[in-house]
This record gives sequence, structure tokens and C-alpha cells, in this order.
Amino acid sequence: IDKKFIVRRTDNCEKYNILQFAQRNITDASIPDFIRQIKPCCFANCDLIKIIDLSKNKNIKEIEPYSFSSSSIEIIILPKQITKIRNHAFYECKKLKSIEISQESRLITIGNNSFDSTSIEKFIIPFNVIKIGNYAFANCKNLKNIVFNQNSKLISIGSCAFKNSPIEKIIINENVSMLNERWCEEIKAPTKVIVNESNPYFKNIDNKYIISK
Repeated sequence: IDKKFIVRRTDNCEKYNILQFAQRNITDASIPDFIRQIKPCCFANCDLIKIIDLSKNKNIKEIEPYSFSSSSIEIIILPKQITKIRNHAFYECKKLKSIEISQESRLITIGNNSFDSTSIEKFIIPFNVIKIGNYAFANCKNLKNIVFNQNSKLISIGSCAFKNSPIEKIIINENVSMLNERWCEEIKAPTKVIVNESNPYFKNIDNKYIISK
């Protein structure tokens, strides 16, 4: 398609609906609405691409593993129907600075290493997210601002989720019941970890410690 993509169709489907491969010399991509899936590694190692726009697509539900890993994207625009960002989806996208995603997003899961080693500076956790995977935001050297919705549904924070990232504040909201082993590894000063007073599982003591039942 347009000398940019290789597509295929699923069985018993008349239309081509799966994005199989992106030419490695593309500089931008707007994903058409008839595409229902972007295959793993489809955009991996695309060294010239800067913008991926999925906003016009209403059919893709998940970002597959390694879909954009080690590519040169700087901006990704995600539609609200995305429910899962799979493991390593944007791993080592070292130029990725901006992720545009609606707070009306249906995103539920942010997978392991999904934004590991990117250059993002801010990420707003959508309201419906219940799980942040292992190393999801590790090694993000410019990430200072993680915004948690006050009424967030977040339940679980994975191991080393924020490892070696200079985040200024992490909020444990009232629904968080699982802080996986080593969840706080290499969270360094001046990062502050704050527990919502309504959380029944964890408690802040004297602004020094977090204890659990």
C-alpha cells in the first residue's frame, strides 16, 4: 500500500486488514481505518520514521509486542479504543518524546518494558489502566512527570516499573493492592512516593515509610 506497507487479509475476509510490515525507509505513517491489527515488529528498526498516527483508526484494539521497538519515532498518537499496550511495544524508541492518548482511553494494561529506554518526558496514566507491567517506564532518562488520575482504577505496579527514571512523584491510589517485588528498585531522591489516604492496603507513616497489611 502506497509503497509503504505490506498487508494481508485474515481467512474468510475479503479485505486486507492486517498490517504485516512497514518499509524501513518511511518517515511517517497514518494507519487507515480498515487495518485491524499491526503485527509484532512491523515498524521495528524503522530509522527514519518520526510520527505514527493511529487516531483515525477505530479497529485496532492492541499494540502488539515489539511493534515499534528500536524505531526512531518521536510522536505516537493512540486512539481511545486501544485496550492493551503489549510487552516491549515501544522498547528502546530512544527518540520517542510524546505519547498522545485520550483520558477517555479504554487502555487497561501497560505491558512489560513497553516504554523502557524511551525519551518520554510526561505520561498521563489513563483512568481505566489496572496494571503497569515490569520495567514499563524503566530507564526513561527524561521522565519526570507521571500523572495518576485521582479516581484511577490502577491495581498493580510491576517490578522495576520506574527503575532509573527521574520521576518527581509517584502516587499510590486507593485501588492499588499489589506492589510487586522490587517495584521501587532504583527509585532515587528526590522522588516522592505518596499513598492515597483512602487506600486500605498501604499507609504512609511520617512521610518516611510505606507499610502494608
